Amino acid sequence: MSLPNFQPSTADIQALQNVFDKLGRRRRNLQTTANTLTLINRESAQLHDKTEKLNEFAETLANLIRNNGK
Repeated sequence: MSLPNFQPSTADIQALQNVFDKLGRRRRNLQTTANTLTLINRESAQLHDKTEKLNEFAETLANLIRNNGK
């Protein structure tokens, strides 16, 4: 069984090119979003670490103040 000889029109080719262009833009947009989320996640982890250190410092300071009053 042979396939019929398909000859796409210029409009068919242009429509297909438009679809590929749109998919390319969406892929780039998704990549940009993924990169942004990666940066946000990294900064969130850094903030979490800094918060833990500040909490430890606050606890130490509270203990020093408490012990100084005795």
